[in-house]
This record gives sequence, C-alpha cells and structure tokens, in this order.
Amino acid sequence: MALIPTILGGAPGIVRGTVVQEDIPHLLSIGLLESSGSVIDTKANVIRFEEHGTQDKMLRLKSGHRTVDVTKWDGGLFPVPPQVREQYGLSFFSVQRRMASARSFNMFTSMLHMRLIN
Repeated sequence: MALIPTILGGAPGIVRGTVVQEDIPHLLSIGLLESSGSVIDTKANVIRFEEHGTQDKMLRLKSGHRTVDVTKWDGGLFPVPPQVREQYGLSFFSVQRRMASARSFNMFTSMLHMRLIN
C-alpha cells in the first residue's frame, strides 16, 4: 500500500494505492473519478473535475490511451489532510520531504503520470 500525493486539475489530495512489481502505470480508479465528478471529453481532450470546479488537459498516446499529469503542484507546501496524517501516523514535514526528494530526482512525474483507459 502507498499513499500518493495527487493533484487533480490543481486540487490536491492523497490517493491510497497498491504497489505491484509489474511495470504498469498507475490507473485512476473509478471511485476517484466518481468522487471528483470527472467528465472525460475526448473530443476536446480534457477531463473536468466538477467537484473541484477545475479541469486538466489530457495527452493522447499512440496506443490511444489518455494520460493526465497528476504531479503538477504550484501551491508551495502540499496540504495533507489532518485525518490522513493521523490515520497513517505521518508528520506534516515527512510528506513534504518525500515530495521534494521525488521532484529532485524527477521520479514523481515518471511514476505518477497516470493513464486513463479510453
């Protein structure tokens, strides 16, 4: 299990995911898409997150799959919800250090460029 800082259309959040050994991209769950009020517009190549009042551009791969960059964060310190910190015993700064470390090695983008199944 992994807690993954995720940004949907500029709105920060934490996604709980399962770690597998295979080389496959992280997929956005239907539960996450439903809870964020996602509307996928393949003609305009955007995904709207109606619960957040935001949207993001999708990239279409040669395979036809759509990707969404869930790593773009321009808001300074990442706001981890207090209930997530409490439930998993995290300190505020431990999450910030992990994110800074991942960005410095450019791992975050390559690991979390999530793929949507078209």
